Amino acid sequence: GANYGWTQAPPAYSTLGNTIQNSRELTLNTQFNFVSLYNKIPLLRRINQGTKKAKAGGPAADDKGSAATEKNKKEKQAFGTGFLRALMMVRNANVNYTLRDGIVLPGFVHQIDYFGQNFAHSVPGIPFILGSQNEDIRYNLAQMGALTNDVRVNNFYSQNHIKTIQGSATLEPMKDFRIQMNFNLSRSNTLQTLFRYDTTGEYKNIAGQWRDLSLRETGNFTMTGIFIQTANDKASAKNNWESTNYQNFENFRFVVSQRQANEDGRVALKGIDKTNGGKYYYGYGAKAQNTLIPAFFAAYTGTNQSKVSLSPFRSLPLPNWNINYNGLSKIKALGKIFTNITLQHRYSGTYNIGGYTSNLYYNPNDTARGGKDLVSQYNINNVNIREQFSPLIGIDVTTKSGITGGFKINRSRNVS
Repeated sequence: GANYGWTQAPPAYSTLGNTIQNSRELTLNTQFNFVSLYNKIPLLRRINQGTKKAKAGGPAADDKGSAATEKNKKEKQAFGTGFLRALMMVRNANVNYTLRDGIVLPGFVHQIDYFGQNFAHSVPGIPFILGSQNEDIRYNLAQMGALTNDVRVNNFYSQNHIKTIQGSATLEPMKDFRIQMNFNLSRSNTLQTLFRYDTTGEYKNIAGQWRDLSLRETGNFTMTGIFIQTANDKASAKNNWESTNYQNFENFRFVVSQRQANEDGRVALKGIDKTNGGKYYYGYGAKAQNTLIPAFFAAYTGTNQSKVSLSPFRSLPLPNWNINYNGLSKIKALGKIFTNITLQHRYSGTYNIGGYTSNLYYNPNDTARGGKDLVSQYNINNVNIREQFSPLIGIDVTTKSGITGGFKINRSRNVS
C-alpha cells in the first residue's frame, strides 16, 4: 500500500514552504500447509489420521506359525508407517517479507490540485504520490524550482527504510514429538539532512546552490542465528580464565585484515603496514572497526575466518527452535501414575547491532596510508551476540491426582 500527504505551511511562515510526504509498504506472505498436500495420497492420509484398513478375520489362536507371521508383518508395517511419518515431518511453514519506506520533504512551494499533484508545474510527480522512494527527489524538485529558497528552513528532509523477514515451521518427526522453528531479520535506517538553499562561503558562486547540511544516517540491525558451536567455552580458574573463543577472535584479525585490504580499492599497497612496528595490512589495523567485527563474528559462531562475511550486516538469518515431547505418559507403567509428561528444550540466539551512525569522515575515494586505519562508512556502537538455552533441558509432569511439578536447567551467554 501507499500513502501521500501535503501539509500547508502556517500563513505567517508561508515562505518556508509546505511539507510533502509519502510512504509505501510492500508485503509478501507465504503459507504452506504440507499436511493438506500429504493427505491427497490415501496411504499418507490414513497415517496422518491414525486409521487402519479393516481386515477380514485373523490368525487362529492355536496357529503359532500364522501368529509369528502376523507379528512379523505388523512389525514391518509399523516400521513402514514410522518411516513415512518421518518423511512427512514438515507439517506447515510460513515466511513473511515486509518493506516499509517513507520520505518527508519540507519546503515545497506549490499548492496542489486534485490527486495531490500540481499539474501546472508537474510536481511532485505521480510516482512520488504513489509511493516512489527516489533518493534524488529533493535534488530533482530543487532543480525544477519546486522548493523554497528561504535560508531559514530548518526542518529536516528524512528518508526511512525498514526491512523485516520472519518465518516459522512446525516439524513432527513422530507423534507427540514437535519441533517449532522460527527465524527473523530486521534492519531499520533513517537518513536525515537539512536540505536547503545556501549562499554562504565557497558555495556562493558555484552552480547548484542546494546543499545537504548535517547529513546523517542512523539505524539498527538484529538477526537470529545459531552460535551453539562455541557455547561450551571452558574458561575457568584451572586454565587462568583463558577463553578459546577470545583467543580465536584475536588471531582471526590478521586474516580479516588481509581480506579487507585485498578487496578494498582504496588500498594501493596490498601488504603489511610496518609503520610503528605494525603487523596488519594497510588501512585495516588490529583495532580497526572493519577488522574487529568480522573477526568477532567468526570467533563466536565457529565460522572460518577465511569465509566469514566482511560486512557487519548479515543477509541470512538462521533458525531458533523449541522442542517438546509428551509421549512418555503413553508408556503403560508411567501412564498409571502420570496423565502428562513433557520434555522440553529451547534454543534462541540473536546477533544484534545496537546502533550505527554514518561517519562524517568517511570518504569512498580515500587512500590507505601507513600507520592510519581507513575510516569505515558507519560508526557502530556495539555488536552483541546473545544465546539462551531456556531450558537446556526441562520436564513438566502432572499426576493422576492433579499434582504438577517439574524442573528446568537454563543457560545463557551474552558477548559483545
